[in-house]
Amino acid sequence: MLAFRLLGKLALLIVPATFAFTITTPSDLQGWTSKGPQPLNWQRVDTDPTSFAVVLVNQVQGTGFSPVVIDQGVDGTTGQTLCQPPSGGWPVGVGFQVNLIPNATALDSILAQSQVFNITVSTTTSTGTSSNIASPTTTQPRSTQSGGDGTSKSAAISTVLFTSGFLLVGLSL
Repeated sequence: MLAFRLLGKLALLIVPATFAFTITTPSDLQGWTSKGPQPLNWQRVDTDPTSFAVVLVNQVQGTGFSPVVIDQGVDGTTGQTLCQPPSGGWPVGVGFQVNLIPNATALDSILAQSQVFNITVSTTTSTGTSSNIASPTTTQPRSTQSGGDGTSKSAAISTVLFTSGFLLVGLSL
């Protein structure tokens, strides 16, 4: 009985050292998009390998998606890298995971796995900036009104339409 308790405690000490890498991005809250390089961030301890390969997998059955090595020889000491899209671009869908593996041929030797995340269609423009850029300002013709005191007042209405669907209207007197 004592031997089982000691063996159980020893097993608990060995398991955490095996999975010391922790992937923080991508995650279930922050996935990737279909355009350009995508961020991969992780934490490590001194006993983790200093380099690894990155594999993109999909956990959804029946998608026909095969694991793809998307980076090799990554410097594990930096805590971050940008993963370039695979040939053919980033797949779009749900159920993706990133695996850190010792090298590109060791697909079954997983050092760490990300949370399950989605890859969504990119909503950025070709310059990589958000699409909330204002269109040209339009000024409506000035209108003139007579004041009760014999003076005249004019006003111009300026409208700026944002591509995100917001409308900004300015009134100048």
